[in-house]
Amino acid sequence: MQPVTAIWRPAGVLLRVLAAIGLAIGLLVAPTATVNACSCASLGGPVDIAKQAAAGADLAFIGTVVDSAPGPADPNGFGPTVTYAFAVERATAQVPAIIEVRALDAPGASCGFAFGLDETWFVSTYEQQGLETGLCSGNRELETLDDFERDQLSALLTLEPTAIPALADEIPWPAIAGIALGILAVGATMLIAFRRAD
Repeated sequence: MQPVTAIWRPAGVLLRVLAAIGLAIGLLVAPTATVNACSCASLGGPVDIAKQAAAGADLAFIGTVVDSAPGPADPNGFGPTVTYAFAVERATAQVPAIIEVRALDAPGASCGFAFGLDETWFVSTYEQQGLETGLCSGNRELETLDDFERDQLSALLTLEPTAIPALADEIPWPAIAGIALGILAVGATMLIAFRRAD
């Protein structure tokens, strides 16, 4: 009769093999669980990062958040978005005074981003069915920067937004005055002609 230890030795080997296979599978699966985490490769201080982002952006600007609202679903299927309205001060391209920028409503893990109302930011965006930005876009709140850093960012942005003309500027007052004078002259001429006819 074989000793008990001899009988269980093959079972112990089998258990070790199964444990090793389980560990290997665990190591293979574990990295895929962290793929969704947002990792931004960048070098340098806040201004250097912002400069790098602006160089590769479709549009970079300095603007103040004036409104926000739930946006459409992300076109790549990453979830809901928020649309932010910015009053633009300076930009890398000619833009209206108010522009809208979309960001994923999941700051952090999905590379989303959140702006606060009345906050002034340097924002770097890319075009994808509208302007979008995210955690890796090099956005910087101006309040967190010193004066020198703010000046450096402003120097990147050479254009002011297109002004929205006031109503008074849109009305062609000289043309209206000319038409009014013409109507008065015709009226006066007709009045004189009627009186002479009497």
